[in-house]
Amino acid sequence: MAASRRNIHTCSAINCSNSREKHKDLCFFKFPIRDKERCKKWIINCRRQELDINDVSCVRNFQLCEDHFERSQYMCPDDKDLIKPRKQLIKQAIPTVFQVPNPPPSVTPSRPLPTRHNSPQNSEEHKHKKGKVADSENGNEEINQPSLDDICGERNCLTTPVIRETPRKKKLRSALNRVRVKTSRLSKRLAGAEKLVDQVKKKTELQTVIDVVSQHIKGPGLNFFITQLKLSGINKNQRRWNADMKQLCMSLYYRSPNAYKLLCKIFLLPSVKTLRRIFQDVTISTGFNHEFIHLLKTRIRSMSSRERECIVCMDEMALKAGLQYNSRTDNISGLCDFGSYTSNTSKSSVGQEALVFMARGLFSGWKQPLGYFFANTATPASVMKDLLLECISVCQSIGLNVRVVICDGGAANRRVFKSLDISIENPYFYHLNKKIFGMFDPPHLLKCMRNNLQRHNYLIEGETCSWDHISRMQQLDSEKTYGLRSCPKLTKRHITLPEFSRMKVKTAAQVLSHSVSSALYMYAFEQKIPLGAIHTANFVKLMDNLFDCFNSSSLDSPKVFRRALRDNSQHFEFLRYMFAYIEGIQMVENERVLRNPPTFGGWRLTINSLLQLWLHIKETDGGIWYLCTRNLNQDCLENFFSLIRQKGGFAYNPTPRQFEDRFKQCYIKSFLTASESANCEVDFDTFLLDVSRLVDMKKQCRRQNNRVPVNSSDPTVIDPVEHYIPMADNNDDNIQKNVLAYVAGFVSRSYLQKHNCNHCRNQLVEENADYDAARGSEKTLLFFKGYDEIDGDFGGLTVPSSSFYKFMQQCEDVFYENFPKTMNLPGVASRICELLQQQCDCTWFNAYEETCSLKPIMQFYVKMRIYYAIKFFNHEIGSLPRRMKNKKHLILQHL
Repeated sequence: MAASRRNIHTCSAINCSNSREKHKDLCFFKFPIRDKERCKKWIINCRRQELDINDVSCVRNFQLCEDHFERSQYMCPDDKDLIKPRKQLIKQAIPTVFQVPNPPPSVTPSRPLPTRHNSPQNSEEHKHKKGKVADSENGNEEINQPSLDDICGERNCLTTPVIRETPRKKKLRSALNRVRVKTSRLSKRLAGAEKLVDQVKKKTELQTVIDVVSQHIKGPGLNFFITQLKLSGINKNQRRWNADMKQLCMSLYYRSPNAYKLLCKIFLLPSVKTLRRIFQDVTISTGFNHEFIHLLKTRIRSMSSRERECIVCMDEMALKAGLQYNSRTDNISGLCDFGSYTSNTSKSSVGQEALVFMARGLFSGWKQPLGYFFANTATPASVMKDLLLECISVCQSIGLNVRVVICDGGAANRRVFKSLDISIENPYFYHLNKKIFGMFDPPHLLKCMRNNLQRHNYLIEGETCSWDHISRMQQLDSEKTYGLRSCPKLTKRHITLPEFSRMKVKTAAQVLSHSVSSALYMYAFEQKIPLGAIHTANFVKLMDNLFDCFNSSSLDSPKVFRRALRDNSQHFEFLRYMFAYIEGIQMVENERVLRNPPTFGGWRLTINSLLQLWLHIKETDGGIWYLCTRNLNQDCLENFFSLIRQKGGFAYNPTPRQFEDRFKQCYIKSFLTASESANCEVDFDTFLLDVSRLVDMKKQCRRQNNRVPVNSSDPTVIDPVEHYIPMADNNDDNIQKNVLAYVAGFVSRSYLQKHNCNHCRNQLVEENADYDAARGSEKTLLFFKGYDEIDGDFGGLTVPSSSFYKFMQQCEDVFYENFPKTMNLPGVASRICELLQQQCDCTWFNAYEETCSLKPIMQFYVKMRIYYAIKFFNHEIGSLPRRMKNKKHLILQHL
């Protein structure tokens, strides 16, 4: 152990005041922390009460001077008077020299080995005495007795070791020191090699575990598991986190800080300070951030030409007015800022709107916010136009090819399109020699169509489409709390549209859907609602198909218009038909024709833009053979606004400073990541068809795998619909019978998917069912519910056999009678299944194998019915008037 001569000031021993300042030549030695056993002996011998024997790290900065070690503890214990000793302790050195009442025992042997006298003077005296003794023996001289001084001197010579330094000894000692140094170095190399071997073994074991786990876990879960394994044996101050782990942890932290702190105690995760440090040096202000645009440019270089095709979305978000001073940037945030387009009058205005621009992949799943601006009110159309052109220029400068510009149908956006010479006939403009198309957001257009239908009626080719038909159908469908329903997702909130329901695309898509259209057909055929509801059903069906054209995400789908656009597909004829169809829609109120809203023109512009966009893509890039239209909306921007509102606690209208901070977080974390699913994923765009020859036309279209006879000269001329409507009897259970037949077909299909048995299939399912033979029976809903693209009268739906249908009727009667009685008892599903086995007739079913049984069907049916019965019950509770209108006010009254 070599003496340490750096960063040492005083000795740590009790009653010792030696220091570097007083004795510059004095050596100090650190405590042997690596050798825990020897370090404990040092701590015990020091007799310092504040030191803990079990914690050797407490003496990391403690030292002892050389006065506390015996001479035997040095590697060369030479005489200080002769040769200066080498201040180097042996490996097992222990301090024992302390000025304390009860000092530690000595470690030096009590009987030192005698040494020969090497002094010349002493050697001559020894010879002289020896001569005298010889002469006295010969009788030449008188014998003298030795004196006391001679005896003491001789004794001292024997006890005092004196070693003479010879050249040979120096040479041997030097060789010994070289061997010791070499041995020490080899020992260190050996320790390093052993440590390396241990690391290799550990890596091999980790890799074996990873290979086994990778067969069962994929994606982010596997990366998280690997990170936990690799960092398990590393000091917390030496852990390094990759970009994916940081992004995952930031998402967890900003989703719930308390939950993240709890996870930090269970897993190895970055600290909150580490996450915050990521954003400290990142500065994002209003405008287009050129620093991140440059990073985006380097990322785009590795993308293919097809992945560079994109659209640009723009939309505004409401803010809470407020100013805040940022001491780091020495700026005041929250003022109106349009960059170089800011006028002198608006510089002092407070920002209450945030205009955001975002790019999104047209053929690939990525999105990226580009910049934002603050406005006092709605952004002026002239300023928005200049910012839009600048955004397109920025995108094209970094290698992106902008094809479409998408926004909602607001007044300012319509003025921007008008200033760019975008019209219904020519839905495009040129910028930097590039042809760019303009479109309105289809989900917003869908909401407007639903809202206008709720306020007013639509007059289409002399026929009226009314919201009352949908409302009456929903009221009849939900009369029984625990009964079956043809539209289980439709509730009273969809009809009354309270609070913010008008803004939700999800509710609009559920109203204007294929299920609602089929239910309207059935209720009209059963004469439960006015016969004119068939025209409303046609309108709902057409709008559903129209929205499917703008919501395709795959090449294969049961619905034809939900498939991607391709050459010679049915979308183009349908879109041309809808382009002319929407032009003929009139909005009426009390038989008075009103002015058509901008929504109708927005639909026609969007339809024509999609048709011409496909032709332009085929002309410029022949390698593209399909187009998924789900990317042609601004759902990505709406989801981005939702993330901003959720950061750090929900704030529907954040302040400008909060918007900047949250925009920065979302900006970094969403860097070219796949877009999330939007609230308006399922939308409704329905196509209004006339109702003449409805049944025969649907059968013919199914057999020809074509929905609408667009090739006919006049597709709207049809026979009176009354000819095909059967005269309904006065039995109120016809609706329930139709719904029960649909449910029975669903139950039998679910059972046969898991139990593929031809014998069971023949007993449960009616193969090659014909609607003509069953017209007016319980198969009306199955007829209208089926997809026209699939051959057969029922469009691919499973038609239950008569025996199975009667069995399901018995099950429904037993369930409806006993569920209210058993719903408060434990094991409600088991109780009802026992009642079904006791009260229902099962003799018609012949079990061909041991696995063939009606018991799984009963269990599946009962659990499904319980789920929907509770769901309908909760809907009714939610629609009841509340007694406590202001809970906070009632709470404050009792304080």
